[in-house]
Amino acid sequence: MATATGKRWVRGVVLYTGTEVIPFAANLHGLPVSRLWATPK
Repeated sequence: MATATGKRWVRGVVLYTGTEVIPFAANLHGLPVSRLWATPK
């Protein structure tokens, strides 16, 4: 997607069922689905 959107690419997020935030690239991260409902500490 980053290649297709060029300069318009800001950040990508992949939701998964794990527990850790995982960086895949400079602007692409794997985020646990549970983070959608988590409150900031």
